[in-house]
Amino acid sequence: MAGLGETRNQTPELASRSNEAWTLEEDNQLRVQMADGKIARAIATQFKRTTRAIRRRAEKLKLSWRKVKGK
Repeated sequence: MAGLGETRNQTPELASRSNEAWTLEEDNQLRVQMADGKIARAIATQFKRTTRAIRRRAEKLKLSWRKVKGK
């Protein structure tokens, strides 16, 4: 059973950032991490956010994990 500040499959630390707004610095770091080929789970751990939050922010910023071949 999840405790206060927790949701299922999340640690309290990750769940605690769920209501915090993204900063410009975080957006820039997300761009860098994605460009470096990092996976959502690794980025989520670094940002102390859920993988869903990372994916949704990337979508909002129109970012993609797909790499363009030849570039």
